Amino acid sequence: MLNRSISRKLPVSNPLSYLFLAFIAMAGLSYINFLPGVVNALAGGIGFNEAEAGQIVALNGYGALLGSTVAIFLVRRIQWQTVMFISFTLLALTDISTLWVENYSIMLGWRFLAGILGGLCVGTGFSVLARLNNPDRAFGTLLFIQFSIGSIVMYGLPTLEEMLNAYAVFYVMAGLILISLALMPFLPALPLDSKSISQSMPLAKLFGKPLLLLLAILSYLTAASAIYAYVGSSVWAPILRLKM
Repeated sequence: MLNRSISRKLPVSNPLSYLFLAFIAMAGLSYINFLPGVVNALAGGIGFNEAEAGQIVALNGYGALLGSTVAIFLVRRIQWQTVMFISFTLLALTDISTLWVENYSIMLGWRFLAGILGGLCVGTGFSVLARLNNPDRAFGTLLFIQFSIGSIVMYGLPTLEEMLNAYAVFYVMAGLILISLALMPFLPALPLDSKSISQSMPLAKLFGKPLLLLLAILSYLTAASAIYAYVGSSVWAPILRLKM
């Protein structure tokens, strides 16, 4: 049994390792890829007004920043796969249980908690990606997966809302997390208490510095949110309401 478990681990240089790790690093804050859909669901069928929906999403983002910060400074002191497994499990439960949260104040705290858990996963995931043999390929794969998942979800979300309900976007978020949990047993056992595998790559050293990694995550979250804040109300909301 032990040999079978070990044999399931992918080599660090295997392309699937990059693909799986990139997907897992994305899943913790997957909502950023379809943020207008989350806002529209909160301010639409779920029943909050636009200001309340904005506050809920903002608290989710603040929690993500806090979780990412904690992960970056603790990642060398923890067993990263165990922490990510626990965080993903709790995050999936938090996303699913959002369906039964109707009070605005409770929703604020609930999504803030979800943000912290997601931030822990993303901060840890970014640190793992930075220690692969080819960080350029790792982060390129991450961007490819983000754009792909975001496009697919934005295209199919109106149909999912018709088939399910206004909480369909939270089903999607939980589903992506469950896929990540299914991929985790195949990940390589990459230690984070040592230097990058590729000592000759400047980018690996760059992302190995906690403050620079934190700035990278902050820039990513800010850029993604700013784009959707600009186009969300004028472009995405009418698409979601097209079939209503």
